[in-house]
Amino acid sequence: MITIDPFRGQPVLHGASIRLEPLTTAVLADYLRALREPEVIRLTGSHSRFEPLSVEEWLRTRLDHHDRGLGSRPRHGRGVPRRGRAQ
Repeated sequence: MITIDPFRGQPVLHGASIRLEPLTTAVLADYLRALREPEVIRLTGSHSRFEPLSVEEWLRTRLDHHDRGLGSRPRHGRGVPRRGRAQ
């Protein structure tokens, strides 16, 4: 039987250089940094400027949406890597 909410209660998954975790306000600083990255803006086609309070509120509601996957950020809390910078 397929579960109705397969993403509920997902663990944090660790890889060699990345960690996947549920999106919460704990990742706010990294998320805001990613939203300002030129490559992220280019690849998503975003033309918006995101206000920190709006992003924080959006992140606060992510756990209520169990049909969503995990977010990612580089391991060891080093923030979003910039192109050409070694990890």
